[in-house]
Amino acid sequence: MSGPKVIDYRALERERVEAARRRWRSLCGWASALERRCASTGHLDCVVDVVAVTGLAEPTGGSEAMKTQCDKLEQALARAAGELERRQLAQRTQQVMATMRDILADVQRRERAATEAAAARRAAHPTAPVEQATPRVDYADKVAAKLASLKVPSAELERAAREVVATGDQARARLLYADLADRVEEANRCAERTEAQRTEIAELRAHLSDLPDPDPVSVLLDQAAVSADRGEDVHTLLAQARSAITYQLDSVAAQANRDFVRHAVVESLTELGYDVLDVAVQTPQTLVVRQSGTHGVRADIGDGEIGLRAVRFGPADAVADRDAEEEFCRRVPGFLSAMSRRGLSTGIREQKLPGLSAPEAISLRKKATQSSSRLDQQHTTHKRGAR
Repeated sequence: MSGPKVIDYRALERERVEAARRRWRSLCGWASALERRCASTGHLDCVVDVVAVTGLAEPTGGSEAMKTQCDKLEQALARAAGELERRQLAQRTQQVMATMRDILADVQRRERAATEAAAARRAAHPTAPVEQATPRVDYADKVAAKLASLKVPSAELERAAREVVATGDQARARLLYADLADRVEEANRCAERTEAQRTEIAELRAHLSDLPDPDPVSVLLDQAAVSADRGEDVHTLLAQARSAITYQLDSVAAQANRDFVRHAVVESLTELGYDVLDVAVQTPQTLVVRQSGTHGVRADIGDGEIGLRAVRFGPADAVADRDAEEEFCRRVPGFLSAMSRRGLSTGIREQKLPGLSAPEAISLRKKATQSSSRLDQQHTTHKRGAR
C-alpha cells in the first residue's frame, strides 16, 4: 500500500517524430540554399527537387519511416553538393588555364628577348666571361592550381598570380608565391564561412512556417543575410535566431505533448473503470476521476511527470480514506501498462507512505454528484466480489 505518487513519463516516439520533422525542415532549407548556388553558377541540373527525390512534400509515418525519408533526402543533397563543387572546380580550372596562357606567353616573349640580348652581348664581346643564369623555378603550375582552388574568383588575386609568374627574380617569386598561397587560403576560408552562413540562414528560414510568432525571427534572418553578403560574421545573429526558433518550437511541442499525455491519461484511467469528473481544477492539465462514490484520484500532468493522489468527495473518514488509497495502489500497475500501450514510457519516481496526509476534499459539480450513488454501489459490489 502506498500514498501519493509521482510518475515520470516520456513520449519517446513523439520526441523522435518531432526531431525528424525538424531535421526535414532543415534539409529543405539546405535544398533551397543549394538551388540558389546552382542558379548563380549555371548548373541548374544539380538542383535537388525534394518531392522528386522522396515522393513527399512532408515526411509521413512513424519516426523510423521519417528518419529513412530524411536520410534519403540528405544523401541526395550531399551528392548534388559534391557534384556542383566538382563542376565549379573544373570550370575554374579552365578559366585559370586561359588566363595562364596569356601570362606564360608574355613571359616567353620576355625570356626570348633576354636570350637574344645575351647572345648579342656574347657576339660583341666574345672574350667576356659567360654569364651563369640562375636556375629558374617554374611557378606556373603551382600558381594555376592555387587560382583554380579559389571558391570565389578574384581579380586582385589573379593580378598577384600574374606577378609571381612574370617576375624574373627567383627570391622575389618565392616570396610572392608564399603570399599568394596565404591570401588564397584566407579568401577560401571567408568564402566557405559565408556560404555556410547562407546555408544556415536558409535552413532556419525553413522553420518559420511552424512558428506561432515568426516575424521577429524573420527580421533577424534578414539582417543576417545582408551582413553575410557583405562578408561580415553573423554568428551572433544566427545564434539569436536559432535560439528563438528552438524556444518557439519547443513550446509548441511541449503543449502538444501535454495535450497528448492528458488524452492518454484520460483514456488509461477510463479503461481501468474511472470516470472523469467535471470539477473546478487549477489548470487544464489537472484531472479528477471518480474511483467510488466517496473517493477519486487527482492527476496533475506536468512536463515529464504526472502527480497522482487520492481525493475525497465527502466528509473525512479515516477507514474509507485508507480503503481508497489501497484500491488506488492496486490499480497503478494497470495504469502504467495502459499508458505504455499509448506510446508513453513510464515509471514511478516517487511514492509517499499512506496516511501521512488526508486526501484533498474536492467539490463536485451538480451533474457529477447526481451519479455518485450509482457509482458507489458499483464500487461496493466490486469490493464484495474481490473478497
